[in-house]
Amino acid sequence: MADWLQYSIILCLTDEIYNEINRNKDLEQRKQHREFADNFNILKCYYKDIENIVNELRVYYPNHNKRASDESDLRQLAKTAKTIVSEVPFFITRDSVLLNEAENIYDNFGISILRPVDLIIRVDELIHEHFYQPRRLAGSLFHINNTRSQIESELVTTFLSYVQSESKLEFQRLLRKYLSDPTSFQTLLLKDAEQKNVGIIVYG
Repeated sequence: MADWLQYSIILCLTDEIYNEINRNKDLEQRKQHREFADNFNILKCYYKDIENIVNELRVYYPNHNKRASDESDLRQLAKTAKTIVSEVPFFITRDSVLLNEAENIYDNFGISILRPVDLIIRVDELIHEHFYQPRRLAGSLFHINNTRSQIESELVTTFLSYVQSESKLEFQRLLRKYLSDPTSFQTLLLKDAEQKNVGIIVYG
């Protein structure tokens, strides 16, 4: 984790992580992963209602086939929702199913589900709020502002060049690289007078 970020957030795990680690058949890797996990705070939670929460969350997995990894994802989220320490506002994951249902899950459980890159941007927004305010581009009708969190899909839809056979995965990789390192790169979004996205500027 970047130095500037570690002073702003506390990363925690649930004890479900050890069940995931134990499914690894490689003994040495299990040992290394457990040692790494031991460096984090483990959230304490109310276990009484965990199974009920897991069952409620299964509605967001319509094609759920009871894969062990899916079960662990659900249990980690359920344990985060029932943590004894209430100040746990974010659940960080790359699971596309949970991310797609983030709004519904927030409405029902009060937890914001974010990608790692979105958490980084969210923290940077709080630290450097003035940088994220729209500014008028001198001598034009365009406005420019730092790229905010949770608009990655909008940027991909707007700027991915299908004409040039640009790869969506490569575009997302580059975008996440820049957005996840605001201390090295500044990513600016250019909008016209009607607030339509017209360009991205990245410099470092």
